[in-house]
Amino acid sequence: MKSRWIFIPVAGIIFLAAGFFFLFTNYGSGFISGSNASPGDPLPPDVLTRIQSGDIIMRRGTSFVSSMIVEILGDPPGFSHCGILVPAENEGWQVIHSVSRSLSDLDGVQIEALESFVRNSIPGSTTLVRLRSSFAPTDQSLADRARTILAQGYGFDNLFRLGVENGVYCSELLWLILPSQVLAESLKFQEPGHIIRFESFLDDRFYEVIYDAR
Repeated sequence: MKSRWIFIPVAGIIFLAAGFFFLFTNYGSGFISGSNASPGDPLPPDVLTRIQSGDIIMRRGTSFVSSMIVEILGDPPGFSHCGILVPAENEGWQVIHSVSRSLSDLDGVQIEALESFVRNSIPGSTTLVRLRSSFAPTDQSLADRARTILAQGYGFDNLFRLGVENGVYCSELLWLILPSQVLAESLKFQEPGHIIRFESFLDDRFYEVIYDAR
């Protein structure tokens, strides 16, 4: 067991170093400095009217870390982040998601206005999916489940290990709230590391695509 705990940080260092080298050589120092600023990826007005509580939003972020996730993990959809949509108290929509302190003032599971969330997205990268009604949980809505996780105050899981002992990473939040049957039949993992891949949430047996800007 001790050797496993030693291996994880070493593997993480190698992974980050490889990612930095790849992106620097392919995008140059201008990418690292943030000169490629994004205007965001706002949702069209007609899409906003079709959103339902519990919809899943996935996107590619504008940060160096986001591009490293996409390029090194090689996830076919090209996403780097996800969250779940819940109604705002007054009007509009908010996103419950989990973010590392390296990218956010608040570490871990948090809630953010949808308008703010999509401002940190690369144009043409956002997708909304909805769990098919036949698989929807009957005891508690997905949005209420997400709010329950939010209330627990979990930090971000920098070890990317399933289970809340070390916190919660972004797609792990969905793992915590989606029905077990859906998870058992649809989840795909990135190895080594057993990290949930975003393509898991595009399985059309279980999810309906509401909007895809890609």
